[in-house]
Amino acid sequence: MNNKKQKLLVAAFLMSQAPAVIAGYYNSSIEGISLDGIYTPENLSNISKTVCKKVYDDPNMDKEHTQMCERGVQSAQRMAAVYAAGEGTHLGCVDGYQQGLYRGFNMTSNPSVDILRDEQRALKGVTIENAVALGKNKAAQDSRYSTESEIISRFRDNVRDDASQTVTAPSRDYSDVLKVPRFEGFDDGYSRDGKGGSFNDVINAGWVSSSSAIGKRIHARAVARQFGLRSSLADKCSSTPILFDKGLHTVSMWDLFSAYGEYNFKDYGWKSTSRAWNKFKASDEQEAIAYRNIQDVKEAYQYKIGYHQKRVIVEVDVLDANGQPTGEKEPKKDANGQYVYEEVDDLNRPIFETRYRTVSGKSAQDLKNVYADAFSESYRNLAKEHFGKAFVSTHTMARNLGEDSGKAVGLIVARDLAKQQAYDEVYKAQSATSFAKEYENLFVSSWNKNFEYFVNNPMVEITGFDLSGDGNGIFTRGESLKSVLGLRNLGLKSGNIKVSLDSSSFESGSARSEYVTAPASLNFTHKSASAQGKLSNNLSVFDTAYLTVSIDGSDIKKVYELKSTDSKRIEILDVAPVYQAETRINSVNSGDATVYVTVKNPSNSETSASVDISVAMNDGKTYAATASALKAGESKRVPVRVTGVDPLFIIQNGLSGNATSKVGGRVMNSRRASGASVNFDKAVADYFNSILTNSTTNFGDDGYKEDRVETLISIILTATEREIKTDWDNNAKVANTMIGALQKEYKASAAAGKLNEEAKETYKVLAQELEALYDSTFGYKDYINQLKVFNGDLETRSKKDRKKD
Repeated sequence: MNNKKQKLLVAAFLMSQAPAVIAGYYNSSIEGISLDGIYTPENLSNISKTVCKKVYDDPNMDKEHTQMCERGVQSAQRMAAVYAAGEGTHLGCVDGYQQGLYRGFNMTSNPSVDILRDEQRALKGVTIENAVALGKNKAAQDSRYSTESEIISRFRDNVRDDASQTVTAPSRDYSDVLKVPRFEGFDDGYSRDGKGGSFNDVINAGWVSSSSAIGKRIHARAVARQFGLRSSLADKCSSTPILFDKGLHTVSMWDLFSAYGEYNFKDYGWKSTSRAWNKFKASDEQEAIAYRNIQDVKEAYQYKIGYHQKRVIVEVDVLDANGQPTGEKEPKKDANGQYVYEEVDDLNRPIFETRYRTVSGKSAQDLKNVYADAFSESYRNLAKEHFGKAFVSTHTMARNLGEDSGKAVGLIVARDLAKQQAYDEVYKAQSATSFAKEYENLFVSSWNKNFEYFVNNPMVEITGFDLSGDGNGIFTRGESLKSVLGLRNLGLKSGNIKVSLDSSSFESGSARSEYVTAPASLNFTHKSASAQGKLSNNLSVFDTAYLTVSIDGSDIKKVYELKSTDSKRIEILDVAPVYQAETRINSVNSGDATVYVTVKNPSNSETSASVDISVAMNDGKTYAATASALKAGESKRVPVRVTGVDPLFIIQNGLSGNATSKVGGRVMNSRRASGASVNFDKAVADYFNSILTNSTTNFGDDGYKEDRVETLISIILTATEREIKTDWDNNAKVANTMIGALQKEYKASAAAGKLNEEAKETYKVLAQELEALYDSTFGYKDYINQLKVFNGDLETRSKKDRKKD
């Protein structure tokens, strides 16, 4: 049945590839060329009369044009006779051969009934060990857990409700659960077992892949056996003069076979004239050389280049008594009274020379165009006839050769397909039978073995897992832990099992196991009598610890579906850890801030003492506060006051720190406090103005007011230098600069009457120093106008004067 189905599939596949060829006739793969056509190339005289008639009849054409036209026709005739005929011969061979290959292959490639029966008889009574082994292996994989789930289910249903009930055994009968899965067998034995020879050569050659259908691999292997891996069309079709890509010479035999009689010829044919024309122009033929050497047709003409000379008396102006010209002329004489002569052009005696020019319409390019047009038109008319005549005559001969080659390959394929089909039929049947028998055997063996485990042993599974510690509701560093387990003994026997608790977060050597007696066929709970492990003191608050509990008995691990391990993730906490720390700046100028530290008691009991909080700030100092004892679950937001910080430190670095909580001297944890920062320009301007208006006395590390003012002026100058390219005529942009921030502070203090004379004078000095920063001409006046807010008397200076500073 399988053989018949495969043959029908192969036949359907082949029929779908090239119905025209399989239908029993051949056709041409070249557009415009018919195998039934009669092709007779015109003689030279006839084609010349046709192509050059337009030249003959054109009154603007002369003998040179006629000569070019006739030579173009003659060149096209020769090229067509050689190359169009050569291409027709080659493509006729290729097309005929590849169609013949396919037709011949189809005649012999389907295994006959007799061949198939021979192969089937050869395998009758033969046991294919690989098929049997594969069937057994699959049964072993599929049946591995097949009895466990059913037996576990039966013994779970059999568990007693309480210890006072009698222990009973569930039904041992497996007839209602033994169901051998449907398996048709492995149908790729021929390929698996490497029958008929290796496919490595054709796979390595790229003809097929290891995943290709077996029929295609057999086909490729047969082609390689008949022709070799390196055979190509060059072995079958002799090399003739062609103008297209020579790639067709190197097409492999497998390329033709795998094209199923329809190799793609879209890039080939007779219609192109450019290939022939380009070949002609570049050739070393005399005609081509003559074409390239065509010259302009010239005509002679007379070109005037000057005049003969004649000798005449020089005339000069006649002058009056005042030395002014009278308008009359007189002959010029020299000192001896002799007339003065000079040479001039004799306009009645011109001089000519003979020159040459290209006759209109007869330039070399004009003549080459006539030649090229005649060539293209002639080649177009001649190529099809030369091509078609050669193509048709070669096609018949080539396809007959192709049929013979195709038949030879088909016979190899038919025999190999028969072997493959027969082998795979037996392979499939034997692997399916082996699977069914082995599955049942394994099931029965597994059933009996597993059933005995549960009858004769405590078979315990974990139904729940929890942890017990100090009893305060949290797990802390150094705390000893016990396991609390929900357990169920499905077995009919009571006995001891080992309970183990382990974790990578335990102190080294602290993990321990203990034994517990499991009552037969009963659910029970076990809480460890003593600690089974101790959490490491190196853990940090909010770390995560993973703990695994496992149970083990004589045969528990042998039943894979029994849950013998469980795990739990816990968070390491303490009674008053820092959950959050936030820094807020109260006053930059006073150096004052507050860190709000949130501490929380996540346990179920009150802390043993008050909570001490310290914050190590980035200025190198530590600040502290204390909160009263925390009740269970209570959270407090404790303010830690930070005072006396240098304002410049806050401006330049911001404030941040690490908050730490302690209870009774025990460190809970540390957490980074969120940082706080200020706008640099605005803060500097505010601090500078506050010092000048005596609103702050915090001079930081400078100690004295004058020193701090000098420090700030230096900072202001540096900041302004970075912003010097600002559009100072745009107040909106100025507002975002250091100068804009200073203007805002100055105006506010002036309006409030806070600027004393010393402050005003300091601002004037600052304006003068700021003015000296500007070293450009463009925008200088706008910049000065902004500085006049601080110093109304500030004068503009030339760039030269500013550079002297």
